[in-house]
Amino acid sequence: MLVVLLLLALVPAGATVATASGTAAARGAVSVRPSTSGGDAEAARPRRCAKGKVRRHGRCVSRKKATRCPHGKVRKAGRCVRKKRAAAPAKPRPAHYAVNTDDGRTPVRWAACTPIPYYLNMAGAPAGWAATVAAVMGKVSAYTGYAFAFRGTTTYGVDDGENSIVIQWLSAAQDPNLAGSTVGIAYRSWGSAGTEPSYYTSVGIAMDKSLLGYDPKRRAGMIREVLLHEMGHAMGLDHVDDRTQVMNPSSAGDLPDYQNGDRLGLSKVGRSAAPCRPLDPPTFGRVSARRLSSAVVG
Repeated sequence: MLVVLLLLALVPAGATVATASGTAAARGAVSVRPSTSGGDAEAARPRRCAKGKVRRHGRCVSRKKATRCPHGKVRKAGRCVRKKRAAAPAKPRPAHYAVNTDDGRTPVRWAACTPIPYYLNMAGAPAGWAATVAAVMGKVSAYTGYAFAFRGTTTYGVDDGENSIVIQWLSAAQDPNLAGSTVGIAYRSWGSAGTEPSYYTSVGIAMDKSLLGYDPKRRAGMIREVLLHEMGHAMGLDHVDDRTQVMNPSSAGDLPDYQNGDRLGLSKVGRSAAPCRPLDPPTFGRVSARRLSSAVVG
């Protein structure tokens, strides 16, 4: 009873105090809350979050929101990291090509409704040469629309064929135009009938035997690229300064096929825009109107 009297003495009149035996009431309605001090661990512990939520930085947030990264970041290995920007799409390369013309405007083409015959002089040729040529002819045919017909081997040279393509391996001693760094040459002949545009009548391609001495790892690629280049000339393409194209006059042996500018040029000199006439039968004998059109260097 003594304890109650002492507490009442400290409380102003009109207050309500909770005691061990009950409640002492006076006029008014004031209450005193239990103290949270003094090491009450249960009272100091943060309240639990509702089901489906977790505490982040002192607040209860949904689990989904807690695992979401800020804008511009993505979660990797449990951490939010800055999102990498997607690489800009590569710009298409310009299509560079050049064509041989007789009047400064109209490309010289083959005026052939029938397959263009070609012959191989196999003297000094590497193993598998006929298959390499056939593969290149297939690519040229795909991009130009012309058909080609292998008519066999011959002992005639690049200066001898008419109404055909002759491909031969030569050394600089046999053809001085192959001296120095030149590794391939195309000799073209063309003419016209009346008012029609000029058209090709024959082509001779000289492959330099020095290619056979290249490093074996590079040799096949060089031979293929030089032949692609010379066949481009055979169909009417000229040199371009763009080093990414087969028709650039410098070869590295790393282009297994015609590039975008080459392909566009081949379509421009292709079968669809050429006059149509059957080729005369091939003949052999020295042709006087050959014109040097290529000097590709390795």
